[in-house]
Amino acid sequence: MPRSFSLCPGPPAPQWLALSGGGSGGAFGAAYLLGWETNGTRPRFDLVTGVSAGSLIAPYAFLGTQGDAGLKRIFTVESLESLAGPRNRLRAVMGQSIYPQGALAQIVATYVDMPLLDRIAARHRAGARLLIQTTSLDSERGYIWDLGRIAASDNPDRLALFRQVLTASASIPAVFSAQRIVVESGGYRFEELHADGAVTSEILTVPTTVLQSGLDLLPHWKPAIYIIFNETLDPRFKVARDRGVDLGARALSILSRNAAVGDLTETLQFARRRGLPLKVTSIDRDLGYNPRRPFGPGYISRARALGTARGEAASWDRTLHG
Repeated sequence: MPRSFSLCPGPPAPQWLALSGGGSGGAFGAAYLLGWETNGTRPRFDLVTGVSAGSLIAPYAFLGTQGDAGLKRIFTVESLESLAGPRNRLRAVMGQSIYPQGALAQIVATYVDMPLLDRIAARHRAGARLLIQTTSLDSERGYIWDLGRIAASDNPDRLALFRQVLTASASIPAVFSAQRIVVESGGYRFEELHADGAVTSEILTVPTTVLQSGLDLLPHWKPAIYIIFNETLDPRFKVARDRGVDLGARALSILSRNAAVGDLTETLQFARRRGLPLKVTSIDRDLGYNPRRPFGPGYISRARALGTARGEAASWDRTLHG
């Protein structure tokens, strides 16, 4: 299975879009891209990377205007209707996920079909790249999957693998079931348990190992970087409920947000060192996310409305750009 990737330099000023995790906040990213196209300034991206919720948006963003029909359908109240109902918290306590096994996979299968793969394969052959991150729970490290390469391969199971990688990347621990993916290494085939790519990093930009090494792997590749965070980057005051489940959810939310800020800071520093333009947009902290109803229709609707308005104005966070 693909574990490595290459970047084609493409045009003189390549365009890179990175899409973060954020659960149902993916509604913001999908709507932002649609509004941005209405504005008339959305680039045709040469590289699209996605993590968690962002991985479900990434294939459509990768296709440009050909993917806009998919952006209109995914991360809507209707598309996530099966997740809006009651959840079984006891399932998570007993070592399973809150939602039934296969719940997320069914949603992915609805929106990812062979015609979509064929269009992605065509863009891949033209030199563009679509990269998605999962986290291997066995090896405790992130995997970067070249989904364009999978789509363009002659693997008879390419559609199933493509869907499985997307499902794994968006499988929030304890919320959705992890995915067992067959991989190859050293001539051996075996299964690894893959889950939410955001466990490794909230955005897929420059790997920390590369930043720490000081190596410049692509010195002549000078992309403009656009980052869409499908969550808030600012802390929000809210009286915490003194209950185990609620405190755990609040602590994980704080951990996720701080990790996102850290990932963004590293990317911003990298962009500044190389003189790369970088723009960031994120969800307002007061949008009213309720962790007790992570896929509530009210939040999804508000996130889409915010994304549409921001995209139509091509609005970026003023304090978070290079």
